[in-house]
Amino acid sequence: MFASVQYVVPLVVVVLLYVRYLNSRARPHAPLPPGPKGVMLVGNINDIPPKRQWLKFAEWKSEYGDVTRLTLLQRPFLVLNSRAAIEALLVKKSQIYSDRPSMTLLKEWAGWTWSLPGLEYGPEMNLHRRLLNSGLSPSACRDYYLDLQLAALRLARKVGADPSVWAASVHTMVAGNILKMTYGYNVQEKNDPWMARAEKILELIQDLGTLGSHPVDIFPWLANLPPRVFGAKLADNLTELRRMLNSVLNEPYAEVKDALDKGIDRPCFTTSMITAHKSKEDGKVEDEYAIKSTAATNYTVGVETVESTLRTFGIAMMLNPSVQARAQAELDAYLDGQRLPTLHDREKLPYVEAVMMEVLRWQPSTPLAIARRTMEDDVYNGLWIEKDAILLANSWQCLHDPDDYPSPHDFIPDRYIPSSPFNPNPAVSPPDPRDFAFGYGRRACPGRTFAESSLFITIATLLSVCSFELPLNEDGVEIKPDMEYESGVAVTFPKPYKCGMKFRSDAARELLDATLSDLDV
Repeated sequence: MFASVQYVVPLVVVVLLYVRYLNSRARPHAPLPPGPKGVMLVGNINDIPPKRQWLKFAEWKSEYGDVTRLTLLQRPFLVLNSRAAIEALLVKKSQIYSDRPSMTLLKEWAGWTWSLPGLEYGPEMNLHRRLLNSGLSPSACRDYYLDLQLAALRLARKVGADPSVWAASVHTMVAGNILKMTYGYNVQEKNDPWMARAEKILELIQDLGTLGSHPVDIFPWLANLPPRVFGAKLADNLTELRRMLNSVLNEPYAEVKDALDKGIDRPCFTTSMITAHKSKEDGKVEDEYAIKSTAATNYTVGVETVESTLRTFGIAMMLNPSVQARAQAELDAYLDGQRLPTLHDREKLPYVEAVMMEVLRWQPSTPLAIARRTMEDDVYNGLWIEKDAILLANSWQCLHDPDDYPSPHDFIPDRYIPSSPFNPNPAVSPPDPRDFAFGYGRRACPGRTFAESSLFITIATLLSVCSFELPLNEDGVEIKPDMEYESGVAVTFPKPYKCGMKFRSDAARELLDATLSDLDV
């Protein structure tokens, strides 16, 4: 959301006109939130680091409080640095804090007008959410339990035998889960064309730079100019991106619909939506565009959060062997070596659940929630919140607040276990990290249940049959993973690291093979 320096000078005249417009607006009736003093015209652009902005924002909390105000090219930005501020605005007043910034570059020039995360607040967004909440409800997700279990078993067999394929195999598994759930499609082990399309889209979007930072996003009227004004490479990328987005929107949906018309039932989200909305009179599918849009949203943006979290889980287990051992002891005691876990065992494995929760807290995949836009003026704790301000919820700061999570930089699943030394009073247990990891209010992720199910069964299966360990270099010295994270489109990923892993025992490997054989894999 931050304007690139390369665009500042050519836009000085535009900025001056914009400043004049802003100065003509009504003056606030209360003090504006505090924040670092900016520079004329460009505002606080030099105060914001190019990477890991959430850490700088967190530093500002001690100086400016729960809400920090910035300006970028005279556009107000508000950083919400506390759970209280996020709940008060994004949850309790979500009717005026659930809109998105314009995202003109992606919508008007690339044609990405159908993806739920980017939709403006209104009837279309609400329809998409209703469809997803129906198709991915807790009861609907039970239909995918077996598929998720099989995927976790296959992953364990692969990485237990060859830890070097850890990152690639996690990516394939998570993408495969999404495609199987959404379209009933089984991914290929290598060179899968459906996966390649989604990956190409994310690559093209990343090439556009930080989302919201292009001049056309800051001044939407610039979209009236041809894209080539900003360079041939940008124009060519936008043309390719539009083509790819059109492909993922229409082709997988058409394949499922054609199969249904031929009497072939492919159990999946898209099939269930078509069946539920198909007219018995004329065979037309009601809300068809919304259905294929929600399916394509799953396809294009449903992978990164779970993939990043599982890669962080691998780091956490290598660095915290005592946590791993305790989780394995819980699994062994409950399963008694007779079988491997299923999602129906989840309530009986509280420590494994706590490990998953702590992974989501310790290194959140979305440290900054996707930006919101205020729809009208408001007042919070005596501070004036301007209409059209951009709000950034600093989830990382909330999840590392020592008042809620003592020793926040340590990996401690015990904080969620009642009566443990880190949770002596269950009446004041720490906030559930999942309430931060999956978004807020009317913009909370409707795929949360499916994502949690995928995370839990993968973590439980891996810990049942495998052990993570720090790899050794050629001199026998342990290689610790780099804790630096890299940004994707909207999600951060741990930098590539060497993963150490092995099967816990011959018996564990045999049980894994037997389970896969029994399930006819």
